[in-house]
Amino acid sequence: MKKLATALLVSGLVMTGVGYNHAEAASGNSIQTVQQLTQGKKTLENVTIGESIKNVINHYGTPIYSYNPNNQEKYYEFHTNKGVLVVTAIGKKNTGYVTRVSMTYNQANGPTYQKVAQSVGKRAIKRVQYIQNGKTSYQFGSSSPKDKVLKLYRIDINK
Repeated sequence: MKKLATALLVSGLVMTGVGYNHAEAASGNSIQTVQQLTQGKKTLENVTIGESIKNVINHYGTPIYSYNPNNQEKYYEFHTNKGVLVVTAIGKKNTGYVTRVSMTYNQANGPTYQKVAQSVGKRAIKRVQYIQNGKTSYQFGSSSPKDKVLKLYRIDINK
């Protein structure tokens, strides 16, 4: 009976794609996302630095599009249920590659400033409502003026 239960459990894990070492993509304004980005991950909300903007558009749908007339930067703004995702790409419209990803979350309910500061380490640049760790930055705010605890609400990653 024990062997049958084990076999069913293993086959169920294989069929659903769940594995013991399954890695989650950096998503959401959580401490897990901060830790993944601190470890060098260059993906935020399923958008990876260097990936084709076509892939992002296929995943998120039609964006609000704008561009910088002085150079090749193109800006793609996607409104998601989590907040606003802005992807910067270099190259022709809808065919370039991602150089920057910014996500502003609807809720300032992420980890506190102190938790993020502790997670990113001593080498990070820390300001009152901002932490920069290499090419990744974190911004903090509160849900109301009465709330004095600053929480993560925006993450930016660069090439």
